[in-house]
Amino acid sequence: MSAAKPASTRARTERSAAPRLRKGVGTSNLHARAPRVRAARDTPLDVTLAPVLAADRELAQGRRTKLDHQRVERAYAGWARIYDRIFGPVFQDSRERAIRNLGALPGQRILEVGVGTGLLLPLYPADCRVVGIDLSEAMLAKARERVRKLGLKNLELHAMDAGQMTFPDSSFDIVMAAYVVTAVPEYKKVIREMVRVCRPGGRIIMLNHLTSSNPVLAAVERAISPLCTHIGFRTDLSLSNVLDGAPLRLERHEKVRPLRMWHLVECRNAKLAVA
Repeated sequence: MSAAKPASTRARTERSAAPRLRKGVGTSNLHARAPRVRAARDTPLDVTLAPVLAADRELAQGRRTKLDHQRVERAYAGWARIYDRIFGPVFQDSRERAIRNLGALPGQRILEVGVGTGLLLPLYPADCRVVGIDLSEAMLAKARERVRKLGLKNLELHAMDAGQMTFPDSSFDIVMAAYVVTAVPEYKKVIREMVRVCRPGGRIIMLNHLTSSNPVLAAVERAISPLCTHIGFRTDLSLSNVLDGAPLRLERHEKVRPLRMWHLVECRNAKLAVA
């Protein structure tokens, strides 16, 4: 029979076997997080993303040649349920950077193309008038809920195709398009519309992934672009592709997080004023 362990030894053993909490995290924090973890597991990702993946499979297999509005709406209805969890924290730094350098003057009108669930909306200056558009009603429902909860009063939201906007020419001083240009089937059409609704001398700001200037990385990005379309964006567009043929004068271009693989691009609208 082995000798009984001293009390001090037993106490050390029990303490080492107990789960360790990170500094500053108490049991109340763990209980508060539990419902959030369970909620995140309620809907498996393969079920939530089913409409998105089904739409992409049809496109890849040639059963349709373009993303019609009804199919895009169905796809983004799936994304709307998980968009904030996946893309919210990851891209928050770049969103804040885009708004930090916005330089909007009081009373100016700002258009956000592809407003999505409204993650940018709380960041805009309160003394500007902000209009957000998106093709997906499901995404807009999330944005409207955010507006209601935060009590935002200086904005309006509309369901609208970014490639065929209903606004009059030169309606806005600033046009913001975050993670849009590489996520639409006809990006040239969207850029033409952004130029049209932005006043001459106004600014168009785009936040997107663009191909690297490094030829090796650029080759990898082109190679994986067909795979990336399954999660809603392409990786084979360069800045020259995006700006080619548009009356836009590049004023600022910087790489931003995550991984400095995304680009913040600010252009001046150089279209001619109509007399």
